[in-house]
Amino acid sequence: MPRPLPTSILLFLLFGLAVLNISVYQRIYTPHTLEITVREAGKGRVVLIRQPSGVVALINTGSDASIVRILGNALPPWKRTVEMVVLTAANTATLGGLPELIGRYHISNLIRFGTLGSLSMEKALSVAESASRIPRPLTEPYGTDLILDRTHLSVVSADRATISYGSTFITISSTTPAGKYTLDGATTTYLK
Repeated sequence: MPRPLPTSILLFLLFGLAVLNISVYQRIYTPHTLEITVREAGKGRVVLIRQPSGVVALINTGSDASIVRILGNALPPWKRTVEMVVLTAANTATLGGLPELIGRYHISNLIRFGTLGSLSMEKALSVAESASRIPRPLTEPYGTDLILDRTHLSVVSADRATISYGSTFITISSTTPAGKYTLDGATTTYLK
């Protein structure tokens, strides 16, 4: 007669099946919508893009540490990676919150648009890069199309970007109302 399995192995298998069940359920029933959140961060404006797959992109970091609070409210506690940070200009309102962001989140890609910033900003970026806190920033010209999953992002100018997902798109500018927007590939919805 075979020996019964130890209780610890049975509990481990039960836990593994529960995790598998939850992940399959989420994969099948999670709506496939792109979430775009526009918020004021200090004296600047940030745009958080959340892909249906969980990939996160951020346009600008605001002028101060309030970017950390914004991400803390928008992302689950275990999500500590921002796959792409896009800086549309080199001024304090655009990248002032970058040191706080670097201190709390892992940044996979950093992309800059526009001209160089002040000497102190460039020095801060150089120090962060040399300490391996951020990847070497890529510098792109305005109008470059960035692709992240099924999302296309084009930074037109320092205060204007177009985000497209499927056959839908939204243009974000300095006059876009703060709030949450969703794109499902067919329609764009403003959720406030």
